[in-house]
Amino acid sequence: MMQWRPAWAVLKKELRDGRRDRRAKVSALLLPLLGPLLFYSITTHTVDLANDDTPLKVAVVGGEQAPNLVDSLRRAGLDVFPAPDDYEQQVHSGDLDVVLRLPDDFAADFSQGKPARLDVICDDSNSRGKSAVQHLTATLNSYSDFLGTRRLYAHGVSPELSHPLQIVHNDLSTPEERAGSLFGIIPLFLLLTAFLGGMYVATDSTAGERERG
Repeated sequence: MMQWRPAWAVLKKELRDGRRDRRAKVSALLLPLLGPLLFYSITTHTVDLANDDTPLKVAVVGGEQAPNLVDSLRRAGLDVFPAPDDYEQQVHSGDLDVVLRLPDDFAADFSQGKPARLDVICDDSNSRGKSAVQHLTATLNSYSDFLGTRRLYAHGVSPELSHPLQIVHNDLSTPEERAGSLFGIIPLFLLLTAFLGGMYVATDSTAGERERG
C-alpha cells in the first residue's frame, strides 16, 4: 500500500485537474453530442431525397432542334422548360439543378445517323444536383436505347443481336435501409471520440507536468 500511495495521489490530482479543464470537457462532450445529430440529419436528408416525388425540373438549351426528345422527357415525368440566358450562373448558385444543352450541330448529326452530342450542365458539389443528373441521365439513356432499336429495325437488324446478355439489377433494400448503412462508421466515430476526449488530459498529464517541473 505504501508503494501505491504516490501513484494514487498523482491519479487523484490528474482527475481533479481534468475535471477543471474546460477544453477537455468540450472535446469529450461536444463530439458525442453533435455526432448523433449529424448522423440523423444525414440519414434524414438521404431518405427525403429518395422519397421525393417532385417532378424534376430540366432547363433545355436548343430544344427546338429535337422536339421529339423534349416530348419524350415530358412523357417521362420531367418538367422541361427553356433555359434562361444565365443558366450556367444559376447552376453555380443552385437555382437550377441541371441544364440539358443541345449543340448547334445536333440536328445535322442526328439526321445523318451520327451520334448526336448532348451536354448535361450541372454542379457536382450540389447533392440535389447529383440526384437530378442521375435521373436525367437515366431518362436520356432510355430514349437513346429506344432510338437505337428503331434504327436497327429500319435496317432489318434485330436489336437483340447487340445485347447478348440481359443484366437486371434487383435491389431489395429500402431507402431507410440504404440510409442506415451510414451507421457502419459508428465504431470509428466512437474511437475518435475516445481519442479526442482524452487528448487534452493526456497532454497536460505529460508535457504539462514536465513544463511545471
